[in-house]
Amino acid sequence: MEIKFLKPAPGVKIRDPRTKEFLPIDGRRVEMTVYWNRRIQDGTVVAVENQMAFPKTEKLTIEKSPADKSTTDTSSKRGSDL
Repeated sequence: MEIKFLKPAPGVKIRDPRTKEFLPIDGRRVEMTVYWNRRIQDGTVVAVENQMAFPKTEKLTIEKSPADKSTTDTSSKRGSDL
């Protein structure tokens, strides 16, 4: 079967009948069925021709401040604090 990248129309929450979960706002690849073709026709989902227009979510890199990088061992204090 044909596979397309679909995303919900703005302000619309649409369930995937196969997974029973909502289609993510950023969209997802789905196997085209009569259900998805009807959702395209009624305007509740949009077929994205160029999936590259929606970059994959990148992992967030959090830099630690110098205070967070300290190597102080606090594990031995935990038992005595109780």
